[in-house]
Amino acid sequence: MNAQRSFSSLMRYSRQHRNTLLVPWRRHRLFGWLAPLLLVLNACALQPGQAPAPPEAQIRALLDAQQLAWNRGDLEDFMQGYWHDDALRFDSGSTTMLGWQATHDRYVARYPDRRAMGRLTFADLSVHLIDEQHAEVTGSWALERAAADRPHGNFVLSLRHIKDNWKIVQDRTEVAPPDTAQQ
Repeated sequence: MNAQRSFSSLMRYSRQHRNTLLVPWRRHRLFGWLAPLLLVLNACALQPGQAPAPPEAQIRALLDAQQLAWNRGDLEDFMQGYWHDDALRFDSGSTTMLGWQATHDRYVARYPDRRAMGRLTFADLSVHLIDEQHAEVTGSWALERAAADRPHGNFVLSLRHIKDNWKIVQDRTEVAPPDTAQQ
């Protein structure tokens, strides 16, 4: 009789507290397959009405971010636009630097402080998509500094789409002679 009462009590208790007794097991079973599915769908899904930015817009955003970083005096952030690889190539005048670190070190040596960096402006940008993974950008640059000198010139950037980001893989920058200062 005592066993039957215990069983009846347990059944009544389980009906009343069904959620607290069974839900943890159900949750585990449910989330065992649902959680990874939701994570995958979330990673793959775009927000309604949003499509990935076109490559040209992504590249222009990269250059805008570089210009902003430079104007903040943040060379580390500026360098994020470059491919962090030993195969990065930077040509300026008769100097060629190979590798991200060598390019970084050149910038640090030439622009040791915010004053030397001045204010950078890009202009006349033209983005040419070669294919889905490669692009070329031409444009001009100018530095405005407190000193009377106003270096400026032209550049050609080769970019590659690497790990879902556009990165500069080759930078060919020319400095105009000082006597042709911009107006």
